[in-house]
Amino acid sequence: MARSFGITLVLTAAATAYCALWPGSGVVVEIWFGHPPRGANSYELAAVLLSIALPLVSLNSLGLAEHDAIGEARVPLLAHSVVLLVLPLVPFVAFYARVRLDGSATDLPHPAGMLATLLVYSAVAAILIRLLGPLFGGAAVLVLYVGVVLAQHYFGSSWLGGVVSTSLDWQTNPALLLVVMVGALTVNARTRGTLGRRLLIHAGNR
Repeated sequence: MARSFGITLVLTAAATAYCALWPGSGVVVEIWFGHPPRGANSYELAAVLLSIALPLVSLNSLGLAEHDAIGEARVPLLAHSVVLLVLPLVPFVAFYARVRLDGSATDLPHPAGMLATLLVYSAVAAILIRLLGPLFGGAAVLVLYVGVVLAQHYFGSSWLGGVVSTSLDWQTNPALLLVVMVGALTVNARTRGTLGRRLLIHAGNR
């Protein structure tokens, strides 16, 4: 558990430092001529990658004993899942603090909408990785994210901008945020914080 905790801290700190030191870095997707480009900033990429990486190194760190816990003994599992949902947002906080300090945040929208979108990514990743396992779940998160980016680039400021925010419209649908957050916590409770594959192996060895 101590080892996975240390890896979690190192990954989060590295992503946070990157966003603080190079806040303007990222990727601009501009494939279809005549369609507005879709920017993917450093904090967005960091949030998605951390949402995939952190569960893989820490989901099973509580051990199989706590996997079988009941009642109040399961409180650490809930706390663990909440922490994993929130940690991918930390690099954005560093990014926003940096751009506010250097005066380049004048054109940015309210940070609440930006944080909401990152939380959507984090919750969706938690659901997919827990249900599909580390390999297929992580791949599904990447495919879904790339698909969203390409769709928002092609359709521009259409209704997709109101579902999850884009560089044009940082307004995340609150209903979507609520659904995925409840879904992530529910799936975590049902799987008791473990990856799907290990859960099946453990159940089969009883």
